[in-house]
Amino acid sequence: MIDTIAIKNHYPALPLDERFLMGRGWKVSSRSNLLTWVRNGQKGSNLPRLTLTVTPNATVHLRAEVSLPKLMFGNNVRLPDESELSSGLAQIADYVRQESGFAFDAATARVSRVDFTKDFQVGEERVIPIITALSRKTISRHDRTAYNDDSLYFRSRGKTKEICIYSKSHEVIADKSNLQDVIEMSRGLLRVECSFLNAKAVNALAERLKLPNRSVGSLINQSVADAVFAEVEAKLQIASFGDGGDSETTLLNLIALYGSRRAMRLVGFAVFKQTFGQYFFKNNSIGISKDAYYRDAADWRKASVSMALELLE
Repeated sequence: MIDTIAIKNHYPALPLDERFLMGRGWKVSSRSNLLTWVRNGQKGSNLPRLTLTVTPNATVHLRAEVSLPKLMFGNNVRLPDESELSSGLAQIADYVRQESGFAFDAATARVSRVDFTKDFQVGEERVIPIITALSRKTISRHDRTAYNDDSLYFRSRGKTKEICIYSKSHEVIADKSNLQDVIEMSRGLLRVECSFLNAKAVNALAERLKLPNRSVGSLINQSVADAVFAEVEAKLQIASFGDGGDSETTLLNLIALYGSRRAMRLVGFAVFKQTFGQYFFKNNSIGISKDAYYRDAADWRKASVSMALELLE
C-alpha cells in the first residue's frame, strides 16, 4: 500500500536540549536559513531520517522520513497492509522519541510525503515488455523518462508528483545485500509507485479527495490508496496487466500476431526457458546453440512487447 512516508509534528516554543541531541548523533545542517538539526542513520540503514527545524517564533518542527516496509520487515518487497500500519507507525514514534527526546504522535502527524505503492504479479517474461509498452504512453503535464529497460518515470513539471513503474526483481538483484528469499519474492513483480513528494502535493491530494486534512489518519489508508491507483490505472491502463494471463490466451495472441509456425517456435522457447532457466543454451545436453537461443529470445521479446501494446490499445 505504501513505501516511503514522511510525517511531521510541531511543538510550540519548546526549548532544545542541544547537548542531548549532539550525544545522539544529531548535526546542525547548513542547508537551511533556519536552525536545522538532522539525524540520519548509517548508509543503508532502514531507520527513519530525522529533521528538526526551529522557526523564528521558536516553534519546533520534527519530521521523520522512512521506508515503512524496510523499517518493519527489513526489505520493501513485502508491503504492509492496512492492518499493519499501526505497528509501523508505533515503531516510528518509538524511534523518534528515543532519538529526539520529544513525544511523537505518529498517528496524528501531518503527512509531508507519501509513496503509494502497488504490485502487479505479471510473470518474469512480461515485466520488461510491459514497461517497454508503457514507455510509449504520455501523461499530461508530466515528463517521461526511461532508465535502461527496467524502469519508467512520469514526473510532473512542477516536480511535486511522480509515477514510477519498474521491475522489482531488477532493483532487488542489483542490491547485493538482499537474501535469496527476498529475490524470489520479487520475481515477476511489476511495481507501480505514485509519489506525492512534498506538502503542497499532499495538500492537493487531500483537497481533491475532500479529506478533512493531511494527517496520517486521513490520508494513509487503503481507501485513499485505491483512489490514487484508480487514477493511475485509468491514465496508463495498468490494470489490464494484473495477471500473467492463461496459456490459451497467450497462444491465441501469438498465433494472431505471428501465425501458427512462429507461435509454436516461440511457445517452445518459453517452455524451455521456464524448465531449464535463462541462458539454457549453456546446458550442452539440450543441444540448442547460442545463436538459436538469442534469435528466439529476440523474437519472444518482440512478441511480448507487441502483445503488451495490443492490451494497451
